Amino acid sequence: FDIAGNEAEATEKRDLIASGNCDLLIIWPFNYTLDVVVLKLVAHLRVPILILNTMPVSSLAEKEDFGMIMENNAVACIPTITNVLIKNHIPYSLISGAIDSEQLYEQIKRIAKASSTARMLRSSRIGTIGYSYPGISAISVEDSAVTGHFGVELVPINVREIAAEFSKVDENAIKSDAKKLEARTNIVDISEEEIAASLRLRPVLDRIVEKYGISTLAQLCQLLVADPNIGIVPCYANT
Repeated sequence: FDIAGNEAEATEKRDLIASGNCDLLIIWPFNYTLDVVVLKLVAHLRVPILILNTMPVSSLAEKEDFGMIMENNAVACIPTITNVLIKNHIPYSLISGAIDSEQLYEQIKRIAKASSTARMLRSSRIGTIGYSYPGISAISVEDSAVTGHFGVELVPINVREIAAEFSKVDENAIKSDAKKLEARTNIVDISEEEIAASLRLRPVLDRIVEKYGISTLAQLCQLLVADPNIGIVPCYANT
């Protein structure tokens, strides 16, 4: 990674971090630097920042060598870095502890796991069954908020496509699955038609997920239950 000693070098390093598709950026400072260098290193990165507040040696001897004391004085740089981040509204986490402490690494592990989950979410594709039209901003504005906040790609799924796939499901397979379901489940207050429609819809949803390469599926149920070619809600099919 090398050392960033000026703005140009810091920008170069920042681009390296950005291209690395990182989950988490851990900063463990070991020397003072200009505020602007700190800023250039982290500006416009969509990566969680964790500042490690620790020193290379957990404790110093009574008559320690002055050079060793100065080398071990890494934490003195942290106020500079945190001030830069705070002034520029860049969020960060700070953890403290001895460098040889298991508890310190457990904290890093927990934050790293959360950060990797957030990055996976940013690269995910969510299929949405349902649509809005101009004026129904309660839905369309929320779509943009989800994409803007989490970075996910929303993939609209047309109800007509689901209806077309629904009609192609093999009737004999549905009857066979219905018998298996009735044999192992005590079904109350659900009609044969609802069972058949649920069993028909489930493989359709699976095929939609596979076709569009989506991570998960969100649905506006009333569109499917109101469609005369489907007439069942996905929650029935999912359960």
